[in-house]
Amino acid sequence: MQYYIVYVKFDENGHEYAYLSDDELTAAGDQVIVPVGLEKEEKAVRVTRTEYVTETTSPYPVKWMKKVIRKLPGRPGDPLVSPDVPESVSAIIEGAFRKKISEWTDPESGDCTAPPEDYDTYRDMVLEGVDKGWPEALEAMAYASYGGNNVFPEDFKKSEECLLKLIDICEDPAPAYYNTLGYLYYYGRANGGIPQYEKAFQYFSVGAIHGIFESTYKLADMLIAGKGVPKNTAAAVRLIKSIYSENREHLEYERFECKFADVALRLGGIYERGDSVQKDPETAYSLYLQAQFAIRERMKAADYYGDRKVASNIDEAIARCKKELPADFFKSTVYAEAPYMVGALLKDSEGLDMAVMEKEGATYLMAKRADANEDGIVRKYLFTVPELDVCQLSDMVIIRIEGPEEVINYAKTESVYINHMAWSEPDQSWLFMYQDYPMIEVKCKGFSIEL
Repeated sequence: MQYYIVYVKFDENGHEYAYLSDDELTAAGDQVIVPVGLEKEEKAVRVTRTEYVTETTSPYPVKWMKKVIRKLPGRPGDPLVSPDVPESVSAIIEGAFRKKISEWTDPESGDCTAPPEDYDTYRDMVLEGVDKGWPEALEAMAYASYGGNNVFPEDFKKSEECLLKLIDICEDPAPAYYNTLGYLYYYGRANGGIPQYEKAFQYFSVGAIHGIFESTYKLADMLIAGKGVPKNTAAAVRLIKSIYSENREHLEYERFECKFADVALRLGGIYERGDSVQKDPETAYSLYLQAQFAIRERMKAADYYGDRKVASNIDEAIARCKKELPADFFKSTVYAEAPYMVGALLKDSEGLDMAVMEKEGATYLMAKRADANEDGIVRKYLFTVPELDVCQLSDMVIIRIEGPEEVINYAKTESVYINHMAWSEPDQSWLFMYQDYPMIEVKCKGFSIEL
């Protein structure tokens, strides 16, 4: 079965829409009244072209296609007439559509969250809003087109157009717009795969100023490689180090969607290559282990564009860095003169619960973070022991006391609370203290690590 359809545009340079028509005499240039949007608002538009289609050749499912209400009298080229819709009613309808676009757009993924039977309605509203310059529609289209989603196909050029329009019309554009444009230009996604590094640097710079982590580390990439900007590794190192601690904090609070993996990977590369720092394969390997842990957790928690490539790059860096380490670097047990892992757990913590434990003829110290934030969450610590090939998050550490000469629990309770530790030179012992009071004293040859 054949269907006669007409194509119309609501703006001269806008998107073309298809409608069914019962009047096969309707031709290009004629004016018709068509229903628009959820409220089926009547609008006068000019026909741009016509064609016969079948259900398989139709540009849009025939069963969902709207129909022309009527053809208007007059000749092609006559000024457009329009149904008389009060301005106040139009404003109410527009407000409702814009609100619905926001409600039906996932702010994280950019997907349409409407029921599948409403996808066509959502598509119509977004396309109409893009033509009319609604920020909600432009943003929805920008991120839907960036890789494609469950309603719109991938169209990086459309994404670029919408983002540039948003920056132009918004009084205070979202920093994410600049970051996304930076990625579009860096990889040449809207330019046939040909990078536009100068533009990328321009937009990443604005994103970094607004605190966007991705923009900051992409600027560092460009400074290291000299892409779009003179090479400056010292500036790149400062940028990466400036965002390492903040992203690590996000990870230690188990906000696994954070960008720590990307930051740790880059900082590891800086130490592996020796970019304006002392070349240090051991530090590089530690950072790569941290990046590997973080990307695995992120891929469990979210589905970000490009994460599989990030994970592959990290695995390659670990394999490459392993070759630079001494043959005797890796061990089954790590010994230390000081209980530095207890000190690590005390960092960024108000205090620890500590206990002395005996097991199979050995003596251990167990320390566990005892403080929580206002949400009741205890910050964990990213323990990284490259010699053991281990990186993990934990709020607890157990260390073995090697060659214990004296272990005293002054509190006489099973568990004590400490908030700092100190080395007693006269007694040649370690003191684990609360305020000025020693709670546990340990005199020994050293400690070994058990995570």
